[in-house]
Amino acid sequence: MANADFRSTPGVIPRISRVTTTNEVLIVGQEIPIVDDGTYLLDVEVICTRKAGDLGTPGDSACYTRTLRVKKIDGVVSIAVAQTSYTNQDQAGWGVEFSAGEGAVRVGVRGSFGNTIDWTIKSNLHIQL
Repeated sequence: MANADFRSTPGVIPRISRVTTTNEVLIVGQEIPIVDDGTYLLDVEVICTRKAGDLGTPGDSACYTRTLRVKKIDGVVSIAVAQTSYTNQDQAGWGVEFSAGEGAVRVGVRGSFGNTIDWTIKSNLHIQL
């Protein structure tokens, strides 16, 4: 997957990735390294579309926007509860999940039984200058 061509803003580290889920298995779509001790703001936008499966309607889709604080203190990464600014989905059970550990934040996506879903994840890690 090639990165999109967009300009970086000072103090912001952008990432974009694509993954596919089959059934309700959680897939890590991004692993964002947190290099230095400090506090960060992470903005995440996710768009997905159902591509195949037995359940739902062709073209079922969803969009999500999440924001969360990330901290790394003495080498340990932690995350605050993600704030939901937008969720719109055609099928229940789809979603975005976050976890922290081993020096990184992981952005995971979960589909639903009987579906193959293509996901695009765009994140911006804001660093304190």
